[in-house]
Amino acid sequence: TSATLQINLGGYQSYDWRYRVAGTGTWTNTTATSSPSKFISGLSACTDYEWQVNVQCSNGVWTGWFGSGDFTTQCPPTCVVPANYFLTESGVTQTSATLQINLGGYQSYDWRYRVAGTGTWTSTTITNLPNQIISGLTPCTEYDWEINVQCTNNEWSGWFGIGSFLTSCLPTLSFGNFYPYVESQEILEIPVLLEGFTNVIDFQLSINWDTSYLNFESIQNIQSNLENFNINNINYQPSLVENGNMTVEWSNLSNPNYILDSLTQLFIFELRVKHDMCDTTKIEFNQSPLPIQFYDKNFNLLDLNYDDSKIYLNVNTCLTGVDNVETAELFYIYPNPASDKIFIDATFKYNHLILRNSTGQKIAEYDSSANEIDVSLLPRGYYLIEITSTKERIIKKLILI
Repeated sequence: TSATLQINLGGYQSYDWRYRVAGTGTWTNTTATSSPSKFISGLSACTDYEWQVNVQCSNGVWTGWFGSGDFTTQCPPTCVVPANYFLTESGVTQTSATLQINLGGYQSYDWRYRVAGTGTWTSTTITNLPNQIISGLTPCTEYDWEINVQCTNNEWSGWFGIGSFLTSCLPTLSFGNFYPYVESQEILEIPVLLEGFTNVIDFQLSINWDTSYLNFESIQNIQSNLENFNINNINYQPSLVENGNMTVEWSNLSNPNYILDSLTQLFIFELRVKHDMCDTTKIEFNQSPLPIQFYDKNFNLLDLNYDDSKIYLNVNTCLTGVDNVETAELFYIYPNPASDKIFIDATFKYNHLILRNSTGQKIAEYDSSANEIDVSLLPRGYYLIEITSTKERIIKKLILI
């Protein structure tokens, strides 16, 4: 819709300009200029024009119209932003995603993305298919993305569309609060907890412990929300556990889009204390150099980093066996397993009764007058009941079914 007209003649007092659609008889006059160029606008697109100039000499005399320039205004782009399209994302992991648009038949597709709310775009390589895999993303982060398509005439449509997605957060592994097993204070029961799974179907976990303090006792699969996770997935060969190592593998091929956002107990493993351990002792569980290997649903190994390679569990009581067997045997919970109610029968005076879940979190606390507790609304699974007196601290297991 515009053009700049020029003539290679300088030194004249004024320059007058006129133009018209080629082949027509009506000229459009413009304002005179003191320089040998003129910008004109308001033209029609994709149209041929011709123009002339009239110069004024220093004595004020005009030469009259001369010259016959011509030009053609640009046509509107034929590669325009499509009217009907939708953007999708798939295969979103902690560090990668696949971007897609439902438009085929274009010569090329250009892609760019950015962290949502920021101004800097990251460009990707151009593809000849309507999808693009991007990687090197930050876990647990929201991203925006746009696309630019190239038509068969080599023209580009310009950036359009705003897609968005959230990368998966890193799965986290932790050890829950552990307690001495009441029937034998030489046994430690340690819950293994996991959360933050998204599109993960397989993992391998290796746990090591110091055999100078601890011996492997057993594995309990008391409560698990993971499909297909069972004792058979746990490798605790005698040759491994004798050296303080246990390997756990889990696969969930039946549900490759499995999502586990909430904290879930995988299993409880039991270790037997070999000799006296009191307040100042720390049990160190060393994870192997690659403690956890996670795979996405396409069997791609996910690159995960953990800040700490060691987990320390403080032993808060002396584990030298049951100090007072008679006292422990005078504290009863029944029925166990239970469904609706449990009854407490203790023939000695205690101060508090605490109900904890399998991760050690306090659910409720009661005084010594409580001899009946309603558990009908609690999720089914494994719990701990802890009573304390001025001299004793006794913990018993409770299973709700």
